[in-house]
Amino acid sequence: MNKDELIQMHAFLLQVKQVLEDKIEKKREDFSSYAALDVAPYHIFKSKKIQKLAVFELCKGLSCFFD
Repeated sequence: MNKDELIQMHAFLLQVKQVLEDKIEKKREDFSSYAALDVAPYHIFKSKKIQKLAVFELCKGLSCFFD
């Protein structure tokens, strides 16, 4: 997967996170490791490795919504 695709996936997963938080009306602490990365999809200058890590951390946090 190239960097552009990772950034698109990062943006999509961030939108999913926001929608789920709105529906559940509660912020989850499961995303603290994602927040600690301090990276957003529009940070295109950040490395591919950081973008990939952000996608993994978002996926890990999103999986906790369905526990």
